[in-house]
Amino acid sequence: SALSENLATGEKKEVVLKEFYPFKYYRRDGVRAFLEDKDFGPMIEENKNKFIEEAKIMNKLGNTPDSHIVPAYEVFSSEETGTSYYVMPYYQDGSLQDLQMSGFNFTEELMIKHIVTPLCKALHVAHNAKVLHLDIKPENILVDENGDAVLIDFGVAKQYDKEGDIINREGLNSNSMFAAPELTHGNMVKFGSQTDIYGLASSLYYLMSAPEEPHPIMDFSDQDEDLRINLAEANCSDAFINAIIAGLQFSATSRPKDAQAFLQLFPGCENIKLG
Repeated sequence: SALSENLATGEKKEVVLKEFYPFKYYRRDGVRAFLEDKDFGPMIEENKNKFIEEAKIMNKLGNTPDSHIVPAYEVFSSEETGTSYYVMPYYQDGSLQDLQMSGFNFTEELMIKHIVTPLCKALHVAHNAKVLHLDIKPENILVDENGDAVLIDFGVAKQYDKEGDIINREGLNSNSMFAAPELTHGNMVKFGSQTDIYGLASSLYYLMSAPEEPHPIMDFSDQDEDLRINLAEANCSDAFINAIIAGLQFSATSRPKDAQAFLQLFPGCENIKLG
């Protein structure tokens, strides 16, 4: 992290400077980064472009009011160091994964107020801009100064059109235990909100039930029994459990259609309107 000063007001705040530095392929000559093997040049350039695209997405979405998406304030390249950077806020409380590993007690009331509602807002903003995050998991969710969840890391995010089509389908697979089946199986055909809904539901389940891992539920099956038992043992209400189960359906079309529909399944959120 570093200190950033507003030249107009003199206000200083702590920020994070994220550097594009693929350490397996780069090394330093003093302060400058350069490739050890030029054969990797095209791949590195492609990844650098993805890094810059991630910053542009975070700049656009994160600077939307009440988005609960971490913004990128600035993206730039340095001739002196030979690589690219972007600047984002510093969150001293870390991620939800950090909290979970510290033994923090996630209650249903806290989850709904500080995690479910903010993250549904984040997905609503992203999906309205036709951006899928595709890597929602506790380590990619930070906690802001109000104790609310904020979404970070759009490194594998994809932009799509209103028909759910995308030009670049590269990287559409994942081995994360939080990823939707269409990502783990590599057979995602159309893009839609339901893939991120699964990622959020699986993250919520894990935060309440760790070390038990989430898993998809086949339609019209009893594969949700263990999930329901574990959530009940975490003192979750039936309505909360039903919402999580709805988000963990194997078939994307069986999940809530968007963040608005998902949010309204949770107790006390029935009348909340997003955007």
